[in-house]
Amino acid sequence: MSKRNKIILSLYLFIGFVVYLQLFLGTSDFFTTTYTYSLIGGLFYYYAKNRHVRTNVSLLVYALIIGLFIGELSIRYIVKYPLSYGEQNGGGYILVDQYQKRSNIRFKYLEGRKDLYTLQFDSGEIRDNNCLDYQYANDTSNMLGFRGTLPNKKKKIILVLGDSFTEGAGATADSCFPFLLRKHITQKDSTLDVLNAGVSGNDIFFDWKMVQKLAPKYQLKQLVFVMNTTDINDVATRGGNERFCANGLLDYHSQPWWEPLYAVSFVFRLFVHNVLHLDYSLLSPQQLETRNRLALEKMSDLIKNEIIPWSQKNRVAVLIVTHPLNYEFDNKNSNYAPLIKTLCSIGSLKVVDCLPGLKTENNTKDLYWEHDLHFKPKGYNVLTNIVIDSCYR
Repeated sequence: MSKRNKIILSLYLFIGFVVYLQLFLGTSDFFTTTYTYSLIGGLFYYYAKNRHVRTNVSLLVYALIIGLFIGELSIRYIVKYPLSYGEQNGGGYILVDQYQKRSNIRFKYLEGRKDLYTLQFDSGEIRDNNCLDYQYANDTSNMLGFRGTLPNKKKKIILVLGDSFTEGAGATADSCFPFLLRKHITQKDSTLDVLNAGVSGNDIFFDWKMVQKLAPKYQLKQLVFVMNTTDINDVATRGGNERFCANGLLDYHSQPWWEPLYAVSFVFRLFVHNVLHLDYSLLSPQQLETRNRLALEKMSDLIKNEIIPWSQKNRVAVLIVTHPLNYEFDNKNSNYAPLIKTLCSIGSLKVVDCLPGLKTENNTKDLYWEHDLHFKPKGYNVLTNIVIDSCYR
């Protein structure tokens, strides 16, 4: 092999190392797929050359590899099925096992918001993505790592907790629910203030850990948990309290061993969904139903056995605010109705269901971004007015 070819081969192998290291850490994009097909073609080329494979057989194999790769391109860029949420918004596929068990634990958790059990603050910077839904400049985070300014410690605090919908993805910091609620509350009562403790990716178990960290810092008046059906999905995937290990790390449910292949190949994804009949969480309908039921039971037990007793002991009110995702308004197969039923079955718990109020809007497309699926500023405004009318007038 000539020196030039050795350099090219070394560069190619180095690129492969970087690509598969990224896959090992939990992220796969179409470059991973492209490199994998080129590697398969290259390996077969050397095999066919050394084993003297017949030309017609070699051509058939090459045609199959090229055909599959064209299929990958078509599925991703023309059919656009089955793309994950991240891929639909210009990102890559996130592998649950690798990303959540390695990358999140080591790189995505803060120390001392700093809390091993709290997902890293999403800075608020939304770069232009393939969907072009929205774009806004980076917001400044406060000393605790949350979005917006910190409240006055001399005042009693309404602590608003939740995921990216609480943090305010899809809108600037002054258009998200906690900010709008804060504006109303502080005008009505100068002794109260509101803290936005929403963090993208959180669920109620993370939120409860956060309450325990923040309670010594503030005079808490009320906890407001903003919930949607992604909480069910997250708990079904991650588990409940059992996910929190004694060493401060996390232990989520394991995914199938073939998840990396699912991440890389769209052709394989079609096989998984249409032949094995698994959904995006890589579970069968029966497995998913069981996981979701257990998730609701775990969430209910957390509220009944930990959150409510703590709140009664410390004289802190608890409010649950629920809202639908944009495809759940008339979807009878959604988990939204079971979520509401479970929460409303818990005695002494105040629940505000925002679905009826949101449905009164003439065009729900004005409330949500088309691809990103988060609320637009108008959606956050309507949500806030529903909650204010129900609880703070």
